[in-house]
Amino acid sequence: MTMWSVGSGLAICAGVMMASVLPVQEAQACDPALEYVVDALPAEDAVVAPDAQLLIFFNGAQDDPLVELVNAAGEQVPVSVERVNQAAFFGFVRELLPEAPLAEGSYSIRVTYDDEFQEDFERSFEVDAEHTWAPIESAPELTWYQETYAEGTGNSCEWGDEYQMIRFGEVPGAISYYVELERDDTILEQRYLSDKAGMFHGFVMQDIDCVRVVALGGDGGAGESTELCVPDKCNHFEGEMPFQFGTTDWDEVEGCEIEVPVEGDPDDSDAGSDDVGAGDVGSGADAGSDAGGWDVEEPSGGSDDEGGCSSTGGAPGGMMATALAMFGLLWRRRRAF
Repeated sequence: MTMWSVGSGLAICAGVMMASVLPVQEAQACDPALEYVVDALPAEDAVVAPDAQLLIFFNGAQDDPLVELVNAAGEQVPVSVERVNQAAFFGFVRELLPEAPLAEGSYSIRVTYDDEFQEDFERSFEVDAEHTWAPIESAPELTWYQETYAEGTGNSCEWGDEYQMIRFGEVPGAISYYVELERDDTILEQRYLSDKAGMFHGFVMQDIDCVRVVALGGDGGAGESTELCVPDKCNHFEGEMPFQFGTTDWDEVEGCEIEVPVEGDPDDSDAGSDDVGAGDVGSGADAGSDAGGWDVEEPSGGSDDEGGCSSTGGAPGGMMATALAMFGLLWRRRRAF
């Protein structure tokens, strides 16, 4: 079974802000930060089998760093490097594919940048020929909530009238999780590390037909998938639009009756709570967490050239055209399960 690997969707934003009434032409574009590493697989000092997947999660504007795998003697191990986008903007993964199964011993994944403002990265792990991967014996539980808005809302980083919230349950033996969002004949992909099970992950994205999730072992092998083609709950906003996505009190919503929506201004006290959107809207978290498809974690080393979001202007037309063009690069019909 072929398993496509995708990285964590991220961008540097202060969170989702309300759009102002200034002219559209005054709106600033959403600029990604300089590329940096967010996380990697295997985990630091992990003991893995020779067929372990080697993934590096990135955020920001794509650069061309030196990506290498070295053994205990500091010698380069021959690998090819493949880059794959995520459904969320500015997030991607590079997968290292060794030319042969790894021999026993210690290894390090290294990423080295030329720019002084970009932080280099190193991750060490151990290969044991006798190591076996735990079996994945169940499919993840899956929850899908959907917010819609009578008018577009957001800022220059994200703008739209539909917001998808997806939560998957923890599966014993899973090292990571793979999510598909299907729209017409296209598939958008998202990959999460195992510690992101149990929380909501959000996407500003329209017309999603179905969502699927599958748990993956350390070699990328997939268990049984779970699919939903109707959201579990829906909420529609009329009148004054919410200041940010993911603010619905879902305890007050039953089912998905789009024709009879739950309307009104959200209770701001619910925004960013542990029940809805925890780790998503305006929070700093690790790879795979996002705020409407945007992670807000910054690199530990900082940068003098950080990206940002502007809350000035209406729907940022030129930026949105660019964003849609980016999505065009992501949409490809690739079934992983």
